[in-house]
Amino acid sequence: MSSTIKILNRAISERKIAVVRCNNQHAIRVIEPHVIYTTGTGEIVVECFQTRGFTESGNPPPLWTKFRIASIRSAYLLNDSFEVRVADGFDPDKMAYRHGLLSMVKLPEPELEIADDEKRQVTMKSKSLLGKLGSTIDNILSNQANTNKVH
Repeated sequence: MSSTIKILNRAISERKIAVVRCNNQHAIRVIEPHVIYTTGTGEIVVECFQTRGFTESGNPPPLWTKFRIASIRSAYLLNDSFEVRVADGFDPDKMAYRHGLLSMVKLPEPELEIADDEKRQVTMKSKSLLGKLGSTIDNILSNQANTNKVH
């Protein structure tokens, strides 16, 4: 496995921002790598959300882009993390990934929306259970103390 794939794989698994330099270009690109996969023609590519830097298309970042791993001359991890770009169009079920998925970011767990009414009910039930538990423990300790006095 190439060092570029290792670095980008780590960026994906840790959701770390990376900086890459392609071919003989001096310009850098700041990316949030989301997927590494093999295309139908056998090329290994990284699909990422580019946030800064040079673009060959001339379209300014941010934008989705792909790089052939073979065209990446250098790759570095930054300490900054990124969030999975679902709202910006990341689709983990994309057909292109089915040829040979090597690495993909994990989607965030959906947050459960709990209505205020439900929160109050849960809080009241929790307090009631804690109260009953406390009473039960008091009874056990009281019975144990009485049992110890008899002996």
